Amino acid sequence: MNPERIRLELWKRRKKVRQADIARACQVTRTTVTNVIDRTAVSERVMRAIAAAIGRTPEEVFPERFRAAGSTGSPPPVEDGSGGHVNTG
Repeated sequence: MNPERIRLELWKRRKKVRQADIARACQVTRTTVTNVIDRTAVSERVMRAIAAAIGRTPEEVFPERFRAAGSTGSPPPVEDGSGGHVNTG
């Protein structure tokens, strides 16, 4: 799912969840959420929260990061433990 589609889906559900809500729930900045949507940062926790917020699976929203069992593709996202993110792709 491309960044524009993710934003559209969040906008449709804006009375329920905003990027700021996702940031607060994940204890990251809103900028981090934006960067994950834009694919300039990687956070499995944030990706899963975004997917849940729009009623999709992480595999649907971030197929390049989450692959079905047995398939090949990019390695899973890695968080460095300090709140920063390592882009492995």
